[in-house]
Amino acid sequence: MNKANYLLFLIAVVLGGCQQNSLMQQLVEIDSTAFQKGDQQALGMLNNIVPEVINDERSLAYYWLLKFRTEIRLQKEIKSTEALEVSINYYKKCNDKGRLARAYGYKAYVLEDLGDIKSAILTLKKAEFLIKNDKNETELAFVVYQTLAAYNKKVKENEIALKYDKLALQTSYQLNNKGNIAYALMGMYLSYSYLGIKDSAFFYLEKCIPQVKNVPDNQRSSFYANIGDALAETHTQQAEDYLNMSIKGKPNAFAFRSLARIYYKRGERDKAKDMWAKALLTDNLYLKSEVMQAMYESQRDEGAFISASETAMQLASLKDSIAKQEKEADIRGLQEKFEKEQQAAIDS
Repeated sequence: MNKANYLLFLIAVVLGGCQQNSLMQQLVEIDSTAFQKGDQQALGMLNNIVPEVINDERSLAYYWLLKFRTEIRLQKEIKSTEALEVSINYYKKCNDKGRLARAYGYKAYVLEDLGDIKSAILTLKKAEFLIKNDKNETELAFVVYQTLAAYNKKVKENEIALKYDKLALQTSYQLNNKGNIAYALMGMYLSYSYLGIKDSAFFYLEKCIPQVKNVPDNQRSSFYANIGDALAETHTQQAEDYLNMSIKGKPNAFAFRSLARIYYKRGERDKAKDMWAKALLTDNLYLKSEVMQAMYESQRDEGAFISASETAMQLASLKDSIAKQEKEADIRGLQEKFEKEQQAAIDS
């Protein structure tokens, strides 16, 4: 699922009750503008402020928190989290857990977007620890759980992903937010599907499909892709319709992969090859490996042995890279170590 669809999109930064200076008042107005008139207008207002001349630590921390939030929502390219450390350090010092958790969330988003999934997960777990059991941060908790589930799916830690999907589903019902419920149900479907537990997967898929109408139109592409993929074996035409709706809304590598399967089975091999080529543009190495495997089998069946040999070598190299990354990252071990350290700190 597209992380920008749900990652930190629901988080509001609420100003505390301390006395505000004029810059703080301006920042509060910008925060309000974002929710009333949109993030594009808020960004224009933020860009009129020169952070280098802000000499108030509290205002500077709030400025960068708003700036990162706004640019993330607008899907701007962010190349560094360095400026956000100003916010993190200040909110640590003030023991402001809510804003600190949000700052960690924004940092995790940027790190994941830059390809550092290991640091992104660790950073987001810091946010999780800060808001754990905080009844005033239920909405933030949902986003954190949902995102940790997505990150763990990305690195194939599906049992951990399921744990967070269950927490996200529980929290979505507490919030009674239909859009959140739709995301949480789809998360449950995906985790059970990746674990090979088909009955449970389709139980949650059937509950999710009627809820898709509660998701904004521009965020439905990944839902349609997952539904189409699930139906591809049993309801081909319905699956194709969903997959075409997905790529019409937004190019989706998973939808391209699933359409290629359908076309290839129907004997429309040129169309399948076109879909594979589009799917290969993904940065998801696991999906890329799956697509290359399908291409190799197609080339071999068609007697294109030179092409099949080249694809096989590329596939072997890709699988080696994946295995090396998994070993070096040790995402499961990283999370388990963090949880043990936090528990030890509580017990001491």
